[in-house]
Amino acid sequence: MPTGYTCDIEKDISFEKFVMGCARAHGACVDMRDDSQDVPIPEEFKPSTYHAVELENSKEELEDMEKISISEASKKAIAEHDDGIKRVKTSIAYYSTLKQKYLDMRKKVERWIPPTDGHRGLRNFMFEQLDQSLRYDCDDEYLTKKLRLVQSKVPVLGEVWKKNRLDDIKDEIKRHRKEYALEVERVATNNKWVQDLRDSLKKEKV
Repeated sequence: MPTGYTCDIEKDISFEKFVMGCARAHGACVDMRDDSQDVPIPEEFKPSTYHAVELENSKEELEDMEKISISEASKKAIAEHDDGIKRVKTSIAYYSTLKQKYLDMRKKVERWIPPTDGHRGLRNFMFEQLDQSLRYDCDDEYLTKKLRLVQSKVPVLGEVWKKNRLDDIKDEIKRHRKEYALEVERVATNNKWVQDLRDSLKKEKV
């Protein structure tokens, strides 16, 4: 039975086309393995611009953060603290509603009478799924403790908040710079892999 790589052999494809088709499952072209065979392997891969763009965004954010006054930083610290409390309260409300829905469904399962003994396993399975969801999705104690913890904390001082944000942004700049350099290096290696393959096909008379 032909595979996705051998199915075109019956059409008398060239050795080079067969090699380049199989190359999609290896080395530099492995990301193309699920692409259609009609999509050609490019002459040159291009580095993703994600980290380059994020690097520039982080640099701009750093400039903006450096200009923020301590007074403004204090306001942001308070807003961040309040947002944290609000997020936990929102989670509590969401999971409280979800818990009630699980409990309501469980009552329906309790009332349901399996039509045959062969359906009892299904009923037990439904109980297991609901009980597992109640145990892991609706941990009231955890959320209550988390809310008390967040509420017990006071907003950090403006200068502390600003320093923390500056440190975070600088770390992001380092990370994006490093990741982009790795991406460029990876693409260069991949391009050489493909070029070496193409050169070998030019030399070999198969």
